[in-house]
Amino acid sequence: MEENYKFCPYHGKPLTEDGKCINCGTFIKKPKWKKNLYEKQPFEDSFVDESFLASLITQGEGKKYEFWNLVENTTEITHAINAMVLFFGFFGLAYSKALSEEVLLGFEYLFLFCGYATYTYLTQNFSLKPAKTGLLLLGTLFTLCPVLETINKNYADDTIFLMTFIFSLFHLIFYDYGFISTYFTGEASTVPGVTSMNCALISTLLLSSRLSSLNYVFFMLSLAFIIFGFLPYLRCAIKLKSETAYRRLGFFLTFLNAILMMRFSWLLSVLVLGSFYFIRYIGPMWLISVYHYKNEVKGPWDLPNIKSSNKDD
Repeated sequence: MEENYKFCPYHGKPLTEDGKCINCGTFIKKPKWKKNLYEKQPFEDSFVDESFLASLITQGEGKKYEFWNLVENTTEITHAINAMVLFFGFFGLAYSKALSEEVLLGFEYLFLFCGYATYTYLTQNFSLKPAKTGLLLLGTLFTLCPVLETINKNYADDTIFLMTFIFSLFHLIFYDYGFISTYFTGEASTVPGVTSMNCALISTLLLSSRLSSLNYVFFMLSLAFIIFGFLPYLRCAIKLKSETAYRRLGFFLTFLNAILMMRFSWLLSVLVLGSFYFIRYIGPMWLISVYHYKNEVKGPWDLPNIKSSNKDD
């Protein structure tokens, strides 16, 4: 068996770099370095053997992404963006007075009634408590409209629109995109992201100060609670009943937004469709194409994965 000499076994003198005793010149062959943590070896603490990184793995068995699974996971992202674009589209109609107050409020009440009826049918929840809460909220908003209309009047339009864009971006960043999948399982909170909701409401308050009448202000405030507060629960119910209907709802809202944006600019309409196509299809393809460049470094410094075996004594 080969001895692990660091000093000359005959004179006790240290060995030179080529393994010779500095006293007698006897060549003492050094052992081969071993990757054993608790074995004493004749090497300095800073010694690094050439075989140290032989077990380095730069691309291990990483997660395999499938295209259609990624496309499915982008559905709620497109829904959240569609909701924000839809809100801005109706603000544009109210801001430019393209539609009268009565028409917008009538459309809003019709959507709220049909949406609540659909949610009740899909969830089989016939309780009147949500309806009472909604009526109380609408009454409170209508009472506060005179205050909310003038609260930001002293600020310039450019400032208001810039702040609205920032808070809308925060809304999309902090939105709980996993809320839809976990709500009915009891694993999610009852609200799809409190911070996200607050950012959306701040954007609503900012934009409401740019409108010309109390009815337009009330329309925007109530529309914000419908789109950002009620619509996620309706999507939950639709997805629970039918995944296909849930996906088709995303396509419908995208084309509705594209048509709505054509009222202001055809470039906005193209941007809406292009963004939907990019997030829905180009993004997953790009992720799959660049994922193989990811390095998952595993080396001798990692702790070993010890598999425990439960054996009866």
